[in-house]
Amino acid sequence: MPEINAYPTSDELLAYRTDLSNYLASGQSLDNVMATALLEVKRYLEDKRNVMWAMVFDTIGDAYWDNEDSTGRNKDRIQKAIILYTIAIIFRDYSITVGDGAWWELYLSYRADAENTLKDARLDVDRDESGDISNSEAETLGQSFMIR
Repeated sequence: MPEINAYPTSDELLAYRTDLSNYLASGQSLDNVMATALLEVKRYLEDKRNVMWAMVFDTIGDAYWDNEDSTGRNKDRIQKAIILYTIAIIFRDYSITVGDGAWWELYLSYRADAENTLKDARLDVDRDESGDISNSEAETLGQSFMIR
């Protein structure tokens, strides 16, 4: 799956919360939860910012992340959101398992942090879908609109 480059490493995830493995449901792995978190990021970008995933992440590599087409800000912002959504999902599932509202509050808090990260993120967006980020497309802040 080419999008595996979009995920943070387990070490980067565990740097936020070293105890996450303690709260994973049976049969769940950090990678599985991160895959779900990535879907949340894609959904947020499309629904709230009107930005398709292919406009911020090139699936044939990482052209909008780590080369001359980008400042690297997409990777930092999006991976942080994936981390926060991952933590939120883990606590959501754990709160359902144990039936304790305190864990649900943690879920809501981390989810809000993830959404705020994406809401305010300055991203390089390939709005014209040309395959590269032009100077006029670099550093799009907040609400973005697709131009056709």
